[in-house]
Amino acid sequence: MQNGNDLSSSNGNGSWEWLTVSEVARTIGLTEERVRQLIRDRKIKATKIGGWLVRPSDLDAFIQSRTNVPGA
Repeated sequence: MQNGNDLSSSNGNGSWEWLTVSEVARTIGLTEERVRQLIRDRKIKATKIGGWLVRPSDLDAFIQSRTNVPGA
């Protein structure tokens, strides 16, 4: 958004990019219920607008936090 709101990320063409719980689950190979549990446990940052939505950068941060190889 142009007002400085940092709640979402731009994909470069002016639209805002979010991942649904279903998309996150498919991406990382977990069930939707497990993804929701990780969101409830604040392991994955998410915003609730209708349903839970995750920024791709927050999913990347979660994956990095679970990686045992530095820089991988």
